[in-house]
Amino acid sequence: MSQSTPDLLTKQLRYTDYLRANGIPFMKCVKPTDEALFTTIMDSIGQEWTCCLFHWIDGHHVTANTEQTAARMGQLARQLHDVSLHEQEIQFPFIDHTVTYQRWLGDLQRLSASRMPEPVQNSFQEYLTLAQQHLDTARLPKSSSLQPVISTDLNSLNVLWDSDQHIVGIVDHEHIGATDRVQDLAWLIKWYARTEGIDSHDVSGRLAKSLLTHYNSPTLLVPKEDPRLASLLWLSGCMNLHFVERTKQLAFDAENNPVGYDQFQLHLQTYRLRGERLVGLLT
Repeated sequence: MSQSTPDLLTKQLRYTDYLRANGIPFMKCVKPTDEALFTTIMDSIGQEWTCCLFHWIDGHHVTANTEQTAARMGQLARQLHDVSLHEQEIQFPFIDHTVTYQRWLGDLQRLSASRMPEPVQNSFQEYLTLAQQHLDTARLPKSSSLQPVISTDLNSLNVLWDSDQHIVGIVDHEHIGATDRVQDLAWLIKWYARTEGIDSHDVSGRLAKSLLTHYNSPTLLVPKEDPRLASLLWLSGCMNLHFVERTKQLAFDAENNPVGYDQFQLHLQTYRLRGERLVGLLT
């Protein structure tokens, strides 16, 4: 099922055909009729849903990564980005991740901090200031001549592997859209530098280096010293939706029970450490 508009969904599904034609193992759409790419159904309460059907792909998820899986994700990302430069007929709107990060930061800045103990206020403000600094670095210059690429959501639950750690399928189409290489690489490094699974903050510089090396080979495109890459990597892990929602909930709980400020403080410290680890992957 998809929440895309019919026009965007049609473009996304057409693009999956283009990807498969260029050797990228995207799941294959099953057309409900000779003409249509998707169909509409109505559920028991009268709500309409747009539905897409796809052929089954046998495979498993890899959530605790190795140098080999990180390398193969780097190769896949480079292939995915490069083939998009040759497809000019299907146009997608450019997605700037910093717009969303700025909105979430604004949500946190509007939280009432007047009842917080002074040390907690200071920690919270320091975190927000750090986030703004990363946002300022992560934004594309208005004069940028960046050539957008097309990508999709390649998180660990959208990629299928065989027993020999080869990628056999990509199973998400809803996030196909225009981005830039640095934005996409920051997102991928956050996922594929994880050594203990998707619920862990443990990350490895070796895995990050493996992904970047195999993405950049044979032509260097995105140096690990790129300040945008470091800031976007920090934001992907430390100003994401989960962090924002959890921060708001902990702040609300602490207002009704001041003991909760200890947990709020620990939450901030945990993500400050996560940010340091993520940025440290590039050194």
